[in-house]
Amino acid sequence: MGVPKFGEKSSIYTLPLNFCKRLIASKGGGSIPDIDIPILMEKMKTGRLDFSDFPTRVYSLSDINSALNDLRSGRVGRMVIDMEIS
Repeated sequence: MGVPKFGEKSSIYTLPLNFCKRLIASKGGGSIPDIDIPILMEKMKTGRLDFSDFPTRVYSLSDINSALNDLRSGRVGRMVIDMEIS
């Protein structure tokens, strides 16, 4: 879930938490893209960071249902939705 604006409270429906659902928070905004991305790119070039076996796939917008099914089943870890309409 997203982060509310400063000073606002968020509200969630808690019933799913009783059925093996978990709510996990993470701190956002901790990256500095103009510093972090070049470091990651250098690590990829030298082989110290390898995403070749990371389950990723590109789906067309018309295949959005297949994309969501694959994500839910664990067949992909991340996906890209190509929004270009052909």
